[in-house]
This record gives sequence, structure tokens and C-alpha cells, in this order.
Amino acid sequence: MRRLFEFILFSAFAALLMLYSGPIILASLSAVYGDMANVPPTVLGNLMLVSPIFPLLLGLVAIARLKVAGVAIRPLLGFSRRTIASDLALGAGIAVLGLATAMISLFVLAPYMAVPPFAQFPLHAHIFFATIGAVVPGVCEELYFRGMLFKIGAPAPRWLLITGSAVAFALWHIGNPIYLAHTFVLGLLLGIVVAKRQRLAPAIIGHTLANAGFGLWILAGLPLPGS
Repeated sequence: MRRLFEFILFSAFAALLMLYSGPIILASLSAVYGDMANVPPTVLGNLMLVSPIFPLLLGLVAIARLKVAGVAIRPLLGFSRRTIASDLALGAGIAVLGLATAMISLFVLAPYMAVPPFAQFPLHAHIFFATIGAVVPGVCEELYFRGMLFKIGAPAPRWLLITGSAVAFALWHIGNPIYLAHTFVLGLLLGIVVAKRQRLAPAIIGHTLANAGFGLWILAGLPLPGS
């Protein structure tokens, strides 16, 4: 019962952190500059670039909780020369499926739900999200949702653990409700892979490549949902 409560608590923490990320950023700027009116336009125009701070925070929370539980981080990640080739291949497959699922979902839901204004983002933002903005969430979110939450919920049946972590991962994206469907499906896929392989490496690679692929899709000028 305690583990279930902790699983729900950490899932809710992630959802609330993302839901209130905007007010947190604005409050931080007000604290630094004294008033929002004093914030330089260049800072306001690049606020999206601070978004990896939130998955980074999740990653730090996950590492701290795993350390308390006595879980060694390096074996959990599972990167090794012996398995890297298969993990890269599996990760690439996850990325292709994840990107395809995301695009299909976004195009289907675009007439009914608000779509982020991807086409209005400056070039440097797309480059950022295809690189640093892809790696940080890829590593930190996997540590949190498929690393820490899997360990917390370990006594539960595997199917329930995979589904519960996928729901938590989807709710982490609640700031953009149109993301909920495809992130749930991606969460299921990543959870199945981690449950099978018993390490995070292929999920981290797949998650990172899927994020980067989305940024590269935009940089390539391919059709975008809602445009």
C-alpha cells in the first residue's frame, strides 16, 4: 500500500510540475528582475529554451530516490559495449514508431485541440530541441518514469506497472493536452522494452531519437499539424 501511495505521489508531482511550469518560470523571473516589466525582451523571447530544466529536475529527484533505495544508477542505465549495438537498433526502431505515432495523433487531433505553434518557433529553438532539448528529457524522463517508478512499483504485476508508468508519463505532458494520446502510447512502448531488457539504455536511446526526430522533422520543413 505504501508503494502504491508513493507511485501515485511521484506521478502527481510530475504532472503538477509540468502544469505549473509557466507560473514557476514567471515567478522566477519576477524574483530575479524585481518585476516582469523589467525582464529583457530577449529573455522573454527565449523562455522555451529553459524547458529542459523541468525534466532535469525529475532526473535529479529520480537519482536521489533511487540512491535512498540503494539502487545503483549505472547498472540501471545499462549502457555497455556488449549491448550498445542492439540497444541502438532497438532504440532507432522505438524512435521511428514513436515519431510516426506522434505525427499521426497530432494530425488527427489538430482539428479538435490546440496545437503548439511549431512553425512560429525560431530556427535556433528547433535546433535546440533537436539536440540538448532531446537528450535531457530522453535521459531524465526515463530515469524517472521507467527507472524510479518501476522500482517503486516493482511488486505490482508487470502489465499494471507498464500501464501506470505510461499514464504518469502522459500526464507529465498535460501542459499540451494534444500530446496525451501519443505520449501514452510511447510510454507503453518504452515500458515494455524496459520490462523486457531490464535496463534503461534502449528506452533512453529511443526516447532521445524520437525527440530529436521531431525537431528534425520541423527543420526539414515537412508538413506540420495545425498549419
